[in-house]
Order: sequence, then structure tokens, then C-alpha cells
Amino acid sequence: MTAPQKAVVTTAARQEKLLCKKARELAGRYDFPFVPRRKQPLADIIKTWNLPVVVYGKVRLELYLEPNSPPFFFHPNTAALKVRNLIEADTSPLTEAGKIEQGDVIVDCTLGLGADSLLMAAAAGPVGKVIGIESSMLTALIVKEGLQHFPMPMQELRQAASRINVLHGRAEKILRGMEKNSADIVYLDPMFSTPLSKASGIDPLRKLADYNPVTEELIQLAVKTARRGVVIKEHTRSPAFEKYGFTVEKRRNASFQYGFLKGKEEEV
Repeated sequence: MTAPQKAVVTTAARQEKLLCKKARELAGRYDFPFVPRRKQPLADIIKTWNLPVVVYGKVRLELYLEPNSPPFFFHPNTAALKVRNLIEADTSPLTEAGKIEQGDVIVDCTLGLGADSLLMAAAAGPVGKVIGIESSMLTALIVKEGLQHFPMPMQELRQAASRINVLHGRAEKILRGMEKNSADIVYLDPMFSTPLSKASGIDPLRKLADYNPVTEELIQLAVKTARRGVVIKEHTRSPAFEKYGFTVEKRRNASFQYGFLKGKEEEV
């Protein structure tokens, strides 16, 4: 099933007058239809337009994919925990695997909810930056707007969010258009077919996600783009590590591992 790439935009029912202008502007930016709420149930809007609905609320955007489905929205909870641990320990499994340094340019080919991008942006510091690529238009919209407007619980998260540039598209196409060695690290976190977490809060994200495994073409494009190297996150027993030549420093009792593949500059 192909994930939807278009939606209609409306407002929260009790805040229509307050938020109508901003909701219209959002719809215009993404070339989505705007539908005045007028106390309509969201299920009726979804059925009428046969499209998901983005609800512009006072604090956040919410995406409803189907009638009576739970909303999908940006939240920095996981990122806050990861960044807090990074600050306390001055390292993390991901930043250590990628040898991420201050000032790094990082391409995250699988943005998702942006937790890893926020972590890497925090590790890269004030002059670093992250390019977050997301194949789902609706996920890219929710996360991009969330990074810009959601009230972050930590100053470090706010600063990291400002250093992330969200791009919608296929990672292969975007990497193909980038110069050789134009980034320090390229990060790949393909969606696991069997979820590691049973949390229902990310169920809508799973419906929008791309479950295609990494390919030889994607690996080659990532190596071409990454000066220092490519980091991949996979199940502990994934054959991708050996298949593509990733070095793995295994973490005991971990359900997933990070692999590292040297970039062209590292091989010189």
C-alpha cells in the first residue's frame, strides 16, 4: 500500500477563528486544500475528501489518516532523553559509531520523527547541520513544522532543531544531486519490518513509513556523499552489515546495532 502524499488542512474545532489564517497559510505552502472546520467531525471531512486531515491546533499540528484513527504529531520526548544522555555522558552509541564531531554536516536519509536528527544536530554543535530526508510528504510536513514551532523542553533541543533542514523526497534522488564528500556522515535507519517497540503512539508513523530495505545503489550514493563514512542502524542479526561491509562494534544485549562504513576520504 502506497502512503498518502496529500491531505486537507483544517483547524481545531474550538479555535477556528483564532487559527484560520495560519491554517490557510500552511495549506498554501504545501499546495493542500483548506477546509473550514465549521464544527464538522474530522471523520466527515476525511470521508468527503477521501484524504487524510491535518488539524492546525494552538500547540501542534495533528495528522489523522483515517476516520477515528489516533493522531500523528511531532513530539520531542525521545529526542529529549537522547540529548540529555548525550550531555551527561558526552557520547552516545550513535554519535560514537559515526565519530560525530563539532561542525559536522550530516545527512539523515530516514528522518522519521526526527529524534536521531536532533541528537546528531546537538552533537554537531552550533556550526554543524543536519539534512533530514523523508520520503513521506505528510511525515516531512508534520516534523518540519514541529521542529520550527513546537515548544521544546530544553534549550539544547531548540538549538539543535534550528540546525535541521527537512527535505521531502527519495534519499537516492537527493544524494544523487549532492556533491562528492559534501557531507561528513550519512545516516541510514531503515524501518524495521518487525517493530522493536510496541508503543501505539507511533502507529500512524508506521503507516506512512517506507519499508524498503537499503539497496546497493543507496549504499554507493551514501559512500559517495560521506567524507568520513556511513552509519547504518539495523537489527542485531541483520545480514546488511556483512553484505555491504559495515564494521560493527556490537553492544551486548542490544536488539539493534550501528554499523560504520568508511567514506572515500577515510580510505585515502
